[in-house]
Amino acid sequence: MDSSGLSTTSLTNPTSLSGDYSPSWSGYLPRPLTVLIGTSGTGITIGSLGPVAAGFLYGQKGDAITSALVFDTSTTASRSAARVVSQSALYNDEGTNLIFSITTSAGLASVKYAAIGESGVPGIPVSPTIPTGTTGALVSFNAATGLVSSILPYAANRSVSLKPVRSGERVTYSGNFTAVFDGDGKNLAPGGAKSVTLDEKTGKLVGFE
Repeated sequence: MDSSGLSTTSLTNPTSLSGDYSPSWSGYLPRPLTVLIGTSGTGITIGSLGPVAAGFLYGQKGDAITSALVFDTSTTASRSAARVVSQSALYNDEGTNLIFSITTSAGLASVKYAAIGESGVPGIPVSPTIPTGTTGALVSFNAATGLVSSILPYAANRSVSLKPVRSGERVTYSGNFTAVFDGDGKNLAPGGAKSVTLDEKTGKLVGFE
């Protein structure tokens, strides 16, 4: 259809005469299957985030999935007891879940995540080293990009519960954090931390002590 809306052209299969300025119709170009967790039907190709996992999370930007995160427990039998719970405040006016807690019964063994491009193909996975004794973790996503913003592993202590304390749009968790990883997997607190503060509106790490 031209700019006036009066002249129309039927789209046909492309020919040798078709060029950049000749309208034509092409077939559907299927997107190749991307295995994130598990193996392919042949049992040979392993997913980019590993063959097995206790659970997973993913981030979105609009309707597009932009990141995926998987975690595993220290024993195979404890995978079924792993839990993921949203920690985002109910007053979030956009209804966006940005902060999650991962809890396990036998210890958190690994966390791995990757950004996913527009083609649906994941990038190089980030796999921070989870310190021994870690039983759970807080995970936050960036509200603007849907990418993983921080991984905050902790060792549960019966005498100190990991409860959020909110002040405006910020939330602070106190506990025995074994590390503080940023979105690139860099440990910002090799000696651990006693408290971490997150921005609930953006998912960004504000600070730690």
